[in-house]
Amino acid sequence: TIAGELQRKQSNGTVTTTGITGNTTVTPGAPNGMAMVSFTVPADTDAGTYVVFESLSFNGAVIAEHADPNDLAQTFDVVQPSLSTTVTNLDDGSHVLSPEGGTMVDEVCYADLYGALSATVQGELQRRGSDGKVKPTGITGSTTFTVVDPVGCIDVDFVVPAGTGAGTYVVF
Repeated sequence: TIAGELQRKQSNGTVTTTGITGNTTVTPGAPNGMAMVSFTVPADTDAGTYVVFESLSFNGAVIAEHADPNDLAQTFDVVQPSLSTTVTNLDDGSHVLSPEGGTMVDEVCYADLYGALSATVQGELQRRGSDGKVKPTGITGSTTFTVVDPVGCIDVDFVVPAGTGAGTYVVF
């Protein structure tokens, strides 16, 4: 049996155990070979650098180990996706909208979003009061897209009706 555990690599080079394990049973047909050990990394795993430690056992006794925290071939990063946004007026690219209403476009840029998955970005235009507190307006927008590249930008449109009122608005 080949058993492995992911270790979190710290900035000082030491590793800490994660409890994330994988194993496989092998039946060797030759003195040398290869086997795949799969690990399921939970979605809430902290971002950071991880390294795989493995051991080979036979009849319950460990007969070989690989536990090198500096082996780049056994190292990978878990990343936390990030977003940044800029909202502008569709007509002129400014951050101002006339009382007649119009469309505000929130350009949402993402980074470290991996996998060919379908994602939805949604938001709501909220009014910021003079006290700094925000209040919902009910004006929402959303865009669904397929992630093709881990870094990119998509637009979310917010159609603002005439008479919404003067003030400062922010997209959440």
